[in-house]
Amino acid sequence: MLMYICIAVILFMGTFTKQAKWFYYSGVALLWMMMAFRHIDMGGFDALFYQKFFDEVPTILGLYNYDSNYTWAYTLLNSFVKTLSDQYIVYQIIYSTIAFAILCKLLDKALLNYKQ
Repeated sequence: MLMYICIAVILFMGTFTKQAKWFYYSGVALLWMMMAFRHIDMGGFDALFYQKFFDEVPTILGLYNYDSNYTWAYTLLNSFVKTLSDQYIVYQIIYSTIAFAILCKLLDKALLNYKQ
């Protein structure tokens, strides 16, 4: 909890200082690191299902007739990452990177002045 408070303080510091952009990107980078490198058992009850699915999904070469309960894109992403590495933490890092890249792109499109 203390880590979240520290990141919130960093994000809010941008509203009071002249280095608003630096504080904004520092806060986003810290949030990404917390999401990407958190312990794999940390999260809600659904995290167990995601880990189980990652363990069960085949690699890209075995994906052709695989019947998944998840959407095709999520299944494809899991399968692609599993082809690269069998470690769930690698999937977590890649997924967090994709999510934060999309978030940053959307926030850049919103034309923020880094004090909002």
